[in-house]
Amino acid sequence: MDNNEKNNLVKQGNEAFEKHNWKEAIYFFGQASLIKNDFAINKKIVISLFKIGKFDDAVEQSSLFLDEYLNNEEDMNLLFDIFIGAKEFLQANQLLNLIKNNKEIINKVRNAEIEYQKNNLLEIKNQEKDLMSLVIMPIGIQASKIRDMKHLPLNNYLKISENLLLNPYLHPLLKNEITENLIKLKINKEYTISFFGELKKFNPSSLKSLFVSKKYIEIKELLKKKLETYSDVEYNLLLNEFSLYISMLHPFIDQIVTYPNEWIDIYLNKYEKKDIKLTQNGEMIEKWLDKFEKLLNNFNE
Repeated sequence: MDNNEKNNLVKQGNEAFEKHNWKEAIYFFGQASLIKNDFAINKKIVISLFKIGKFDDAVEQSSLFLDEYLNNEEDMNLLFDIFIGAKEFLQANQLLNLIKNNKEIINKVRNAEIEYQKNNLLEIKNQEKDLMSLVIMPIGIQASKIRDMKHLPLNNYLKISENLLLNPYLHPLLKNEITENLIKLKINKEYTISFFGELKKFNPSSLKSLFVSKKYIEIKELLKKKLETYSDVEYNLLLNEFSLYISMLHPFIDQIVTYPNEWIDIYLNKYEKKDIKLTQNGEMIEKWLDKFEKLLNNFNE
């Protein structure tokens, strides 16, 4: 029954699509996708959204089948047209790393950035000015403005990122977001970051994204095993909280979390309010955990 219903919805969607009734097409294909989504349906939804100028929605939809859009020239061009339409220059540049030798698309992105820069000089200047005084704003606004950096042309994004990483007052979770984006851009350059009172250096091109890094995965798997006896609520709460703690150490987790088991045990003992005598290394870990707790509380205020 579901299959017949889906086929009927796709048929109606195709009829609307052929007549350029884009909103009707979005409705019928959208209903079909709720039964079972696939790339063919997704592509028709994305094209229809693109045709009516709903670029942000088209970006969101295309992300469900991103790899499929990179399989051939036609779909690839559609994908980058969508990102350019939404002024998603950050993700467009990150995707260029997956199609390194496609000069036509690289030029398309570069020309779009030049055009955007030429037509929005004042807006970009004001955005950069806001970002340079970011830390005097409430943390929610800071996070929003960091996310909005995705609309900056690449050169502007890199220049601002370099300055923000050096700011000792910018929250580590926001620095982590910038660092992650530089890693996805595969920028081959040494950056200096103000990291918990120290100036440290890293090269994004030599690093893996946090969520696929060996140490991060190792820590999460260890924690999951130790949380097996906890309730579902506690399991999710503690897993998410500790993951955020560890992400504040990115990209230097390997250098700091040298004994993951000890870190996790002290974290859980702290949660359970167990008074256990700590080694010198354990005291150092507890100090880190206290810092993270305060920083996360500040972030959630």
